[in-house]
Amino acid sequence: RLQLRNIARPDDFKLYYSIYHPILMMTSRQCFFQPTVGCKKPSIEDGCMLKCEKATTIKSVRGVKYSIDKQKGGYPSIYNDEQFLNLDIVNDLPGLFDEFFIDLTNIGSGETAVEDKAQLIEHFESLLQGKEEAASNLNKMVTLSTNAQYRQGL
Repeated sequence: RLQLRNIARPDDFKLYYSIYHPILMMTSRQCFFQPTVGCKKPSIEDGCMLKCEKATTIKSVRGVKYSIDKQKGGYPSIYNDEQFLNLDIVNDLPGLFDEFFIDLTNIGSGETAVEDKAQLIEHFESLLQGKEEAASNLNKMVTLSTNAQYRQGL
């Protein structure tokens, strides 16, 4: 919060902020699917990069779930089980940001994907219009979320 307040921008420069997105932990050239879902290939081949599209969830020994996702043309990535959801910034720093982004892809959402994305969009619009019930509705829809990075800083 304190770090963002000090952002200075030119007059003709727009500033954007993502208030809802998956938390990427790692991207690697190594295939994560061989030990998890049993891909039969001994190593990543030329065709894997362009053709493979898989997703799965793994659980650590502490019981924390992580999502593994591989999109066509990309490398496998590991995502946190929580989505980044920062509703506080809309009221904490009014006027600083010109627009807010929300990521509605299922990438990295694992088992916590939001079913009704149209309703999710409506709640985000209500939040930006200042409706009080919007934040509680969003928190009910996005059950596993965090904004610790915003509160604590980097």
